[in-house]
Amino acid sequence: MKVSVLTTTVRPWDFAQRQLEALKEQTLDDFEWVFVDNRGGQRTLTSTNPRHIPLKIVQSRGGQPPYMAEALAKNSGLSYCQGELVYLMNDYILPTPKVLERHWQLYKEYGPKVFISGPLEAGDLEQKDRSRHRKVEYEIGDGVGEVSWAKLNSNSFTEFWAGRNDSASLEALLAVNGFDECIDGGKGGIDLLIALRMANWGCRHLVDLKEPCLEFSHVSPHVGQPDYDGNRWVGLYREIKDGRLVRTENSWSIADERASHLAYR
Repeated sequence: MKVSVLTTTVRPWDFAQRQLEALKEQTLDDFEWVFVDNRGGQRTLTSTNPRHIPLKIVQSRGGQPPYMAEALAKNSGLSYCQGELVYLMNDYILPTPKVLERHWQLYKEYGPKVFISGPLEAGDLEQKDRSRHRKVEYEIGDGVGEVSWAKLNSNSFTEFWAGRNDSASLEALLAVNGFDECIDGGKGGIDLLIALRMANWGCRHLVDLKEPCLEFSHVSPHVGQPDYDGNRWVGLYREIKDGRLVRTENSWSIADERASHLAYR
């Protein structure tokens, strides 16, 4: 399979039906949708469009503290992905029809060791100031640029790879053990350092300048949760006597989880 589209839903609202319709309009001919549903209950998605999209609805591992929710859900989805390229479509993103085809084209031309970010446009009035192209240092082809390792290493990462019109090879995501579930978390609580880890592994960061996604207004799923101060999770690091911060260990392995799922297919 060419592409696995990965969506995680941890917010108290449902955008999945609109995303299904958007996926059925994609020009790419070979992809699946892995949907991690953390809202509970039995989800039903229907469409008048007769096109069939392979759909896997799964749930993430339970019994974990809330700061792990976003990364944990993405990792649970990754453990089911079968596509050579994984396209992250957060639960407030709508891709325009040529987006998946464009990511696949760039991956085949420049990959496999690449991760890709695409442009965003406002999907509603509340997002009107969010329309933007990701910044590039230099263009390397028709409508595609690149961001260097040094730039990634010095940036705050808020404009980089985090699930908004972004993709990476499944090989790269597995090589860095997926998303870090013991992050300190930025605003929104997702592991933004995964971009740097993939770059350290040898991936180039490409930036598409052509095919946008629509980004709709959304709230952080962590607001109101214990230990969340409005900007980051607290209490995930322990300070030792010399003043250094030591991170909680994460013994989870995405390879082990994938193996357990594949064994029952």
